[in-house]
Amino acid sequence: MQVVRDLWSGERVDFEGEYFKIQDLSLRPFSVAQPYPHIYLGGASDPAQILAAQQADVYFLNLTRLKVA
Repeated sequence: MQVVRDLWSGERVDFEGEYFKIQDLSLRPFSVAQPYPHIYLGGASDPAQILAAQQADVYFLNLTRLKVA
């Protein structure tokens, strides 16, 4: 998610992860939304909710009850 945010904000990106490698990549044209477009996530699984809490700007609910601690 951070790689996508960096690219959307106009930065040049270098990244090496478990599954892919990026060297000196940038996106054009730049996003009109600054610093980057809103990130929307949804899902009812625990991992989806955790990811959304950490990374998303908007979380889609699927009208099921959420577990509240």
